[in-house]
Amino acid sequence: MNSLDAYRSINGRLQRVENSWTLPEGHLIIDRLFQDRTGNLWVSGFSPQTFILAPDVAAVQRDAVEAMRRVTGFKLLPDRMVRDDDGAYWIWQGRYGLALYQPGRAIKFLSRQSGLKWVERTLAKSRSTAGIFAAAGDTYYYIHHQGDAILSKPLGKLPHDEVTALGEDNLGRLWVAGRKGISQYALMGACQHMVWQHTLSYPAVMAVGTDACFVSAPDGVWRIDGNGHATQCCKGDNAITSLAVAPDGTPWAGTTDGKVLHITGGQALVDKVKSSESHNAVKQVAFDRVGHLWVLFDQKVCQYDMHNNARQTWTADNADVQVDYFYALEPLHDGMGVGGAGAYCIFPLLGDLSPHVFSTAQPKVSTLTTADGKVMFLSDCNDEAELPSKQSTLILALCTGEHLHSANVTFAYKFDKGEWITLEQGQNQVYLYHLPLGRHQLFVKATDCFGNWGQPRMCLTITRLVPWYLSWWACLLYIFIAAAALWLLKQLNQRLRYLGRLQHLRREVSLKQISLEPADISSKRYDTELMRRLLAAIEQHLGEVDFNVVQLSEAVGMSRVNVYRKTKELTGKNPTDLIKEVRLKHAAELLRQENNATVADIASKVGFATPSYFSRCFKDMFGVLPNQYRHKSGEQ
Repeated sequence: MNSLDAYRSINGRLQRVENSWTLPEGHLIIDRLFQDRTGNLWVSGFSPQTFILAPDVAAVQRDAVEAMRRVTGFKLLPDRMVRDDDGAYWIWQGRYGLALYQPGRAIKFLSRQSGLKWVERTLAKSRSTAGIFAAAGDTYYYIHHQGDAILSKPLGKLPHDEVTALGEDNLGRLWVAGRKGISQYALMGACQHMVWQHTLSYPAVMAVGTDACFVSAPDGVWRIDGNGHATQCCKGDNAITSLAVAPDGTPWAGTTDGKVLHITGGQALVDKVKSSESHNAVKQVAFDRVGHLWVLFDQKVCQYDMHNNARQTWTADNADVQVDYFYALEPLHDGMGVGGAGAYCIFPLLGDLSPHVFSTAQPKVSTLTTADGKVMFLSDCNDEAELPSKQSTLILALCTGEHLHSANVTFAYKFDKGEWITLEQGQNQVYLYHLPLGRHQLFVKATDCFGNWGQPRMCLTITRLVPWYLSWWACLLYIFIAAAALWLLKQLNQRLRYLGRLQHLRREVSLKQISLEPADISSKRYDTELMRRLLAAIEQHLGEVDFNVVQLSEAVGMSRVNVYRKTKELTGKNPTDLIKEVRLKHAAELLRQENNATVADIASKVGFATPSYFSRCFKDMFGVLPNQYRHKSGEQ
């Protein structure tokens, strides 16, 4: 109840772990201990309240080098920083040049008298002994220290050239790159010779492997062996910023547009997983001692296990990193050193933490949020969700049991049979837009805090309901309506065709019925004495254009009102229409009999003032123009 003792097992023995810093001062009232599946220890109690003891599985060693701040007045700004075998650091900063930093001691700067204050950024760790290689102008040096004393030794010069890159292989040979080619310096024999003459990129981008070096030139990437034999690995200028040699001897490269290239088989293949989606420039690529690929960006450093797809990412604003931006990578025996504006950090290797281990994390969907802000909480027993048809945009929140290290977890998801989409490390929200109607499945996989991927699992079934107007019964109704409409259209079409044939038949009949006998007009209604008098009066004045209803009334000895009433009663027409009908029927008869007469002549004979008005009235009655009527009459 009053104390908490922690131990770890090392070689079969328990070793006490100092944990006083985790407990508050004063009396303790603690109760029980529980360990979760990821090794976190939950301590329940009253004083202090329940807390968790979690192993620091991804510790980043951070050194702000306060000694540099005290000397320069600025925080650490290492353009290049190399850790020596004894733990000392060689730091090159643009304003102050090369300096030696031994933790616990004062900063020691290279003297101005040595001529080596400005060694540019051509610092390279020696593989065969302590110390570094550096260059200034056309001369390159070996630099080491004895205590606080910095010792330098010139090794050689490039004739009429400038040293822009250095690197030592495993055979004790120093490769020196200039503008015009590659030279080699034997450290044991202290002799230099040019191994390959070629115009290189400036500054040179070079990576030294076990027994050869790779270098970038304007026409591609080349491999140069110890005998000076050069092989072109790939063609073209890919804007390469960095080269690294994998354990299998193949080169990898980073570019200014954020691509990570695997150069093999004469081609530079883009690795989309390791490349930047936002096209941020790759500052450096490097391999550590266990064969993991590291990719450095301005604000991010990523570690990739090439065998089990494990990945881990740190950003510049991580709580245990805290730098403004990153400078360069430096492979170390216990991790990867990364110099940054504000601190030098040593990142752990995934291989040391989880060799060939796969994640047991069980990802799931914790919440589903619709476009209108409604939140649906899901559990392991609730892996289905139904949405109304109007909801087509969703936000899904993913989670695993790694609640203490959620910032180090990476999720990937696949919708139905689509492609896997990987989220940024620490991101857990999936946005689905324009979700189709019907039933869909969401598959999710996740990493643990070390970056190891687990097996994918189907986490959620989403059903977007079909709206009523697309349901099966609505479709059946649409079919019925369409069938009814087609039937009605068919009936209407038949009716129109029947009326058309009837109208054509009436026109044909009307061409033949042109006799002006009273019985022809109306066998029943025109048989009265009055009707004969009316027809006789009209025919008597047929050629008079001005003959009208008043004159017709005078001719038959009746008032105009009585003529109108009786004409309407006997024929169904008013006197004016009757006059016009008699005129037009006489005109039809004349058209059949007088082939040489013009339409204007016939119009004048039957009392029409103008041929145009006559033609219009004729067509209204017979359905054809006078000339057409004459033609058809001639055919009959």
